[in-house]
Amino acid sequence: MRPLLRILSALLLILLPGIVFQATAQSVRLDNLKEQFGNGKPIRFSGGLAANGIFYDGNGGYGRSPFSYFVNGSINMNLYNVVNLPFTFTLSDFGGNYTYPIPSNRFSIHPSYKSVTGHIGDIAMTFSPYTLNGYLFRGAGVDVEPEGPFKGSVIHGRLQKANEYDTANHTVPAAYERKGFGARLQFQQGKYRAGLIVFRAWDDPHSLRNAPDSLGIYPMENTVVSVNGGLEVVKNLDLSVEYATSALTRDIRAEDATGRGILGPLVDSKASTGFYNAFKTALQYTLQNTVLGVGYERVDPGYQTLGAYYINNDLENITVNAAQPLFNGKVQIAMNAGFQRDNLDGNKSGSSTRAIGALNVSYIPTTKISAVLNYSNFQTFMRIRPQFQTINQLDNFQQLDTLDYTQTSQNASGTLSYTLKQTDAVMRMLTFDVSFQETGDKQGGVVRNGNGSRFYNGSVQYNFMQLAQGFNVLAAFNVTYNTIGRNDFITLGPTVGANAKLFKKKLTTGTSISYNASKTDNAWDTRVLNIRCNAVYNVLKRHALMLNVLNQLRNSSERASTHDLTVTVGYNFNFG
Repeated sequence: MRPLLRILSALLLILLPGIVFQATAQSVRLDNLKEQFGNGKPIRFSGGLAANGIFYDGNGGYGRSPFSYFVNGSINMNLYNVVNLPFTFTLSDFGGNYTYPIPSNRFSIHPSYKSVTGHIGDIAMTFSPYTLNGYLFRGAGVDVEPEGPFKGSVIHGRLQKANEYDTANHTVPAAYERKGFGARLQFQQGKYRAGLIVFRAWDDPHSLRNAPDSLGIYPMENTVVSVNGGLEVVKNLDLSVEYATSALTRDIRAEDATGRGILGPLVDSKASTGFYNAFKTALQYTLQNTVLGVGYERVDPGYQTLGAYYINNDLENITVNAAQPLFNGKVQIAMNAGFQRDNLDGNKSGSSTRAIGALNVSYIPTTKISAVLNYSNFQTFMRIRPQFQTINQLDNFQQLDTLDYTQTSQNASGTLSYTLKQTDAVMRMLTFDVSFQETGDKQGGVVRNGNGSRFYNGSVQYNFMQLAQGFNVLAAFNVTYNTIGRNDFITLGPTVGANAKLFKKKLTTGTSISYNASKTDNAWDTRVLNIRCNAVYNVLKRHALMLNVLNQLRNSSERASTHDLTVTVGYNFNFG
């Protein structure tokens, strides 16, 4: 690490203990500790534990273990109503035969005293979208938020552990051990605010026995510095600015090179080091329930931070936004509109410019009717997960397509709810949901055949509830229609179910049956029948026993019929 970067990081670390001392000194006096800590119980515990065992039997070919478990819990120790020491953990044998760069079993503790909160174990923290943004790491961190103008945070830990390449398992990629450090200092006084963020991550090139260069995986290093600020220009008019610059070395074994840009003197530049910038500013006026604003964002092509799982780059956005209630609050409208372009450096073979926008409208004309409409064509990063993946999943812990993210160009959704009848004893409701998502690669302003995908989802659901008895009946019909490239897919089917509370509401039980059929192009090739039963029995207020049974029958024209039986047995305990 270059000396200037060491000085900058050390400065933040020196200031942070001062903020901690200020926060604790303002709240603790040594001459009346007994009064400050109160006269109650010196130590109190609270929390909960949930344990689930999953039994599986079937010939669906999912490669699942006949038994697996999932345990999570949280415990909080409170000292004299002042100090909190929360501890959380997650244990599972899912994927126990493999080594993952990010661990599946997680432990964390979050002690707090007054305005100081610590984080130890497997934790995730967020500084800003361009630096550290929700990345899970194993290590320690602290947030300090006293009443004064200064606030600070610092983290240090392992972002991913080393994982050798396994020729028998192509699902889990090879990875170098990666560590990281970050510090944030914020200042706010009156109308003014300012902040500084430093984040650095680096791979250990010696953490793997066999370098996976042939797979395009190299030991990397990243340094990001971000400054942000804002002020109240006039009453109700706020200006905010953030500028971030990132130095990303894609192979730290490359030859030395001369650094450039702001971070040039701060990092050990290599031939594979790139320097990228991101800038965002917004001006917003707020008066009661009315909001008007304008914003500008520019992210260089190739901008990346190792403190975020994904970030959109190579874009320039100019937007205006507004929010306004109408008709005595019965209608709420919020919108964004603007202009977006890519290929900022002119290195792509093609470029695109387009109008962008987002609209949210909610309408509640009466107590019986409510409607919500959303539309956007911003460049986003999201998970497209058809509703039938949830209907057909074999247990609550199965994460289908968790990492199948798709960049979408536009999406729309709408919900209409109509209450047919509502009294103190009975409620009957009808709900309609529709959604649409589209993605595509444009060439010359046209989406060519095979380069576009569309996803349509629709459902209608009827609910009948006897409120006093805790009895509920539902009936629903779901449809999903997808076009991916030159192929069309449609899945549709009904679901019926009922839930009831019995034995003075100590036992909650329910059952549901769903059937769906899938059609590819002109052939109905898959049919799935799901029968679910569940029960939860509460014992002595603090304990609960849970049973969930799923029997799934799947018929396919391309493979033999399968059946899968999943039984989940669980126990929950809450105390404190």
